Amino acid sequence: ADRAELDRLQLERLRSVVARCAERVPFYRSTLPARVQQSLGTIEDIAGLRFTTKDDLREAYPFGMLAVDRSELVRVHASSGTRGKPTLVSYTRGDIELWAEMCARALASRPAIIFADEPTGNLDSRAGAEVLGLLRASVREMGQTIVMVTHDPAAAAHADRIVFLSDGQVVDELRDPTQAGVLQRMTGLERKAGLKPAPEAF
Repeated sequence: ADRAELDRLQLERLRSVVARCAERVPFYRSTLPARVQQSLGTIEDIAGLRFTTKDDLREAYPFGMLAVDRSELVRVHASSGTRGKPTLVSYTRGDIELWAEMCARALASRPAIIFADEPTGNLDSRAGAEVLGLLRASVREMGQTIVMVTHDPAAAAHADRIVFLSDGQVVDELRDPTQAGVLQRMTGLERKAGLKPAPEAF
């Protein structure tokens, strides 16, 4: 499709998402202005929509951000709540299937570098293992480079090299990792400096 067609499609979908949020999500019913989707004339107008912050997620805890009935949920993720009230993110079966499709599309064009932010975060254990196997195969068989951000030691252990970050700073590195080795390194860093570093896998 040409650029104009892509712009039209993006605007159509943006209006649809905004209208769905304004109609179905309690939080957005109270924060979005009336008939907000009609004020979106171009895709650039997305800049006029307010950001949803982590504080908003905490205020909406546990299910104030849902756009569907709770009976449709198949997975719920919650933060640890170490900094106060936890945040909750919920998924339907359709959400998980869409996530898997997005992973497939990212790999289909065979880019030289793939950036994967928590690629298994929304998947069940079996689907997550399949995604990690696919990423590993893309490195081994197609020579692609995967840059993966994850808090999951099992996912990080699939990497050739791990860089540990804390507060935006590199604090350690590990090559040819195992899951046990990742856990041990994270625990050691936490005890040493009171940090909770997240492994960033390459």
